[in-house]
Amino acid sequence: MTPSRWFWVLLMGIATCGLLLHLTGYNYGLPYVEEYDEGRLFYNGYILRGVAPGLAPDLPGYPPGIFALHSMIQPIFENSTGRPAELEAGLTIGALRFLSAIANFVSVLLLGLCARKLAGDMAGLLAAAAWWGLPAVLYNTVIALTEPWQIVCYMLALYFCLDALQHNRPRSAFFSVLAGLVAVIFKYSAFPVLGLGVGAALWQLALTLNPSPLWRGTSNLPVVPPSAKNLDNNVSKFYTKSTNSKVIWAWLFILCLQVAAIGSVAGYLFLIYGAGRDAAHPETAAFLSGGLAKLTNFTDIGMIIEKAIEQINLMPPIFLGLLLVGGIAHLRHGVTWQRLGWLLVAFFWLITTVFVVTYIVYWQGLNRYVIAASPMGVLLVAVSVAQIGRWLMGFIKPKSLRLAQALFFAGMGIFALWWLLPPLRGTIAIVQERTLPDTRGALMNWSLDVLRTEYTVILTDDREMRVFSRDRGGYRGVWLFSKHADLFEKSLSGWQAEDIDYVLASGDTLQAQLMNTPQGAQYLDDLLLLKQFPALNDTQKWRGQSLYFYRIGRMQTETDALFGEMIRLVGYDLMGVMQRGQTVQFTPYWQALAAPTADYNVYLHLRPADDLTSVAAQNDGQPVYNRPSRTWVDPGETLIGETFSLTIPADIVPGKYILLAGLYDYQTGGRLMTDAGTDFVVIAEFTIDTD
Repeated sequence: MTPSRWFWVLLMGIATCGLLLHLTGYNYGLPYVEEYDEGRLFYNGYILRGVAPGLAPDLPGYPPGIFALHSMIQPIFENSTGRPAELEAGLTIGALRFLSAIANFVSVLLLGLCARKLAGDMAGLLAAAAWWGLPAVLYNTVIALTEPWQIVCYMLALYFCLDALQHNRPRSAFFSVLAGLVAVIFKYSAFPVLGLGVGAALWQLALTLNPSPLWRGTSNLPVVPPSAKNLDNNVSKFYTKSTNSKVIWAWLFILCLQVAAIGSVAGYLFLIYGAGRDAAHPETAAFLSGGLAKLTNFTDIGMIIEKAIEQINLMPPIFLGLLLVGGIAHLRHGVTWQRLGWLLVAFFWLITTVFVVTYIVYWQGLNRYVIAASPMGVLLVAVSVAQIGRWLMGFIKPKSLRLAQALFFAGMGIFALWWLLPPLRGTIAIVQERTLPDTRGALMNWSLDVLRTEYTVILTDDREMRVFSRDRGGYRGVWLFSKHADLFEKSLSGWQAEDIDYVLASGDTLQAQLMNTPQGAQYLDDLLLLKQFPALNDTQKWRGQSLYFYRIGRMQTETDALFGEMIRLVGYDLMGVMQRGQTVQFTPYWQALAAPTADYNVYLHLRPADDLTSVAAQNDGQPVYNRPSRTWVDPGETLIGETFSLTIPADIVPGKYILLAGLYDYQTGGRLMTDAGTDFVVIAEFTIDTD
């Protein structure tokens, strides 16, 4: 197999390994949308599609690229599920995360090809392997946001720029600008990448106009063909002049096309799309209110550069040392177009990193803001190491070419292991963590069958806890509201007066406020714990903090009746008047000490006290909505049962009556015995008087 084929086989293998790793780790938190901006962009895209009348986007003028993706993906799932995308946010966002992993696969290939152009096969393979193995890449780019698309456009723009420099191809310079414009459509701050294609065109035009000894060996200008060598000097000069003239006009035409493309996209964004409306966005406001002046803030710039270097798993002194030594080696031994390509990459890495300071607002999001510069940093390191290796081979001067190649490959391999293994372990740890069940996603799924009433209001103790937020967390149940506040701001009766129905408490709040303070203990006496995540007897690892979901107000009557040594009736609500023609409503509360071995139904009977074999009125059915009893596997869960209505006959015989309830296997009819030796529990005793 030729060296070129070996390179392609290894590059595809590296990129495929990265794709598999990213696909394994992309599905984190779904259906709960963990990343705040994912949910925000999803909902803005949903509104901009015109399917949410009356709602206005809170990101007017935001770059349209991510919304275009939502406009394509959301209808697909709407058609397949028959539900509005608003109720299936997790599906759309999950699909975009999948596409982001595919975009990263393409970025790995392009990064390897760009590094190969500048410094050969080993540099290309090293750059590709380093990129997908970085924890920052997995954490910040396999998400339904703009960064993965911004990065793949960056790499396309760079690849076409290098191709234009290497082969004197005007169309490649134009494609570089087109790729940069797509990046701008996804992120306005990506506009510096346009300089790659424009710079390549200007360089080649200058080279054509002035092919002086300074540029010798750097151009691929057409030479006089062999058939013209026998012509006299005047004809030969005319031929060369004529050919160069065509090249000059070709590059001038490409420059005009580049300017026209940039102007057209800018005109669309500002005059038609309304990019100026984004001025209220914090990042835009930060830029417009003196963002360029921040370029003199060297403390913040140094912090951003340091963060960008840390993302590629190198200490700043090592990174800068490699760039310095590798840059010198590259400038001394590379051909001129490669030297220029190196300088362009270094300049673009620097300006992309530094420009972040002009619009940065939330420093906690800095990792994601600088991730777009990371592939350029990786490329610079890979090229530097390859050139340093060749430089060292020049000093060592091995006796044979094979020995030189062996030493070079060994040195590159040792550096790759030193550089890549630690971050790869971190990346694998992230993947392993993301495959764990998520407490927030489990709570969301569980709640769909529990919270079935519109306008339910849930009090949360953590502003970042967006489990029940439709537009930020992807909640897909019936409409409800969540309110963030300090739980102890009011009494429980005060919260009930504000129509608060439930409380979602995190583990930290439970320990710090509810369990360890007198006021908290009093709160717990009036709260009914429905379920905690993870479950009380769950020994597996989970993502997210422990969550406790309470209902404000306990059951009307508390009991302790055990059926079949596995199902406990812990209480019930009984509403209504025990009179002829009246209807009473019975709502049981259940707990399962052990997972039931069959699916049981509830029976509710009205029987004469003196003849328990006779039934005056009855009702039966599934004990809990959409939860067969064999699914009751959590002994710490309190299940609010279905409400059973029972109408007392108008012609009932006067006397004493008993209302009782029990459980039976609806397939066999067999009833479960209680710990008291009966197959029922007495709910109420009353007397029907004579009219």
